[in-house]
Amino acid sequence: MKKGQSNRLTEQQKEGQGPLTIFHEDAIVHDKEVSDTSTVVRKRLEDEFPMLTFRYRKELQKREINTALQKIDKYLG
Repeated sequence: MKKGQSNRLTEQQKEGQGPLTIFHEDAIVHDKEVSDTSTVVRKRLEDEFPMLTFRYRKELQKREINTALQKIDKYLG
């Protein structure tokens, strides 16, 4: 994470009173919408590409994403 982004996130957490923003009603609604959307997208991908297998993962660590991206291109991740 770049320092500017880190500073911005720190300020956001201070303004939002830390954990209160993470568990705020808006955040909970957002998480539900993301979950619902990903379910719809997965179903559509399964319909369009029946020869492929898709899976839904509730959690995915950033480290895992970076590792997969670096396998494609060292610049990524």
